[in-house]
Amino acid sequence: GYICSSKLVPVSQYLGTALVCLVGVVCLRGYERWKNADYHHFIATLEEARRSLTPENKKKLRCFNFDFSYWPLDFSWTEVSNPYVSQLKLSKAGVSLLKPEPRTRGAADGVLSSVRSLPCHIISFLVTHSVGRRMVYPGSVMLLQKAMWPMLLQGQAKLVEEYDGQRNKLLACDGNHIDTMFVDRRRAGGRNGQTLVICCEGNAGYYEIGCMNTPLEGGYSVLGWNHPGFGCSTV
Repeated sequence: GYICSSKLVPVSQYLGTALVCLVGVVCLRGYERWKNADYHHFIATLEEARRSLTPENKKKLRCFNFDFSYWPLDFSWTEVSNPYVSQLKLSKAGVSLLKPEPRTRGAADGVLSSVRSLPCHIISFLVTHSVGRRMVYPGSVMLLQKAMWPMLLQGQAKLVEEYDGQRNKLLACDGNHIDTMFVDRRRAGGRNGQTLVICCEGNAGYYEIGCMNTPLEGGYSVLGWNHPGFGCSTV
């Protein structure tokens, strides 16, 4: 047969060797981080920001570039003191894309309709989450993001170093974490700095290399953000 002890022994040896190499690489990385003073300083800064996210701690944390999933939350949609938002806290019905589907009258009709539409729902779910979203938003394709990652890092560094950009992490009502960049020009002295321009990129654009440069050159205050699934925004 295809599965016998004589064939499983070499496979187990290969898997064991790969596992030992993987554990060795992880241990080596941990040792290098343990003796790296800069990494210790980064961990201390990150833990301090998580305990108390003050403007001073934010400023220190922005000196480092790390996995955005570990970035402390700067703003949540539940923090808005607005009666309309307070109603949304109890229900997501106020968000058009999150509204539940209308139900038909009668329990029997509702069950029968659900059974009939179940195959369509399954097919639409599979198509949407496999190729549909990637066709509509090609910027969320991992391969494209990997190819553009060096340019995204360079653009992000330019916004922070040249324009004193402030990177923030926002929590949306659908649970996504949005990666944003805010450039404040209100203290620059120009009249345009009092106007905030919010840049919304296209279906394959990122704020790091997108249309933020145009209002920045005009002296405006600018807020850029990445769609969920783009860059470091979650999906």
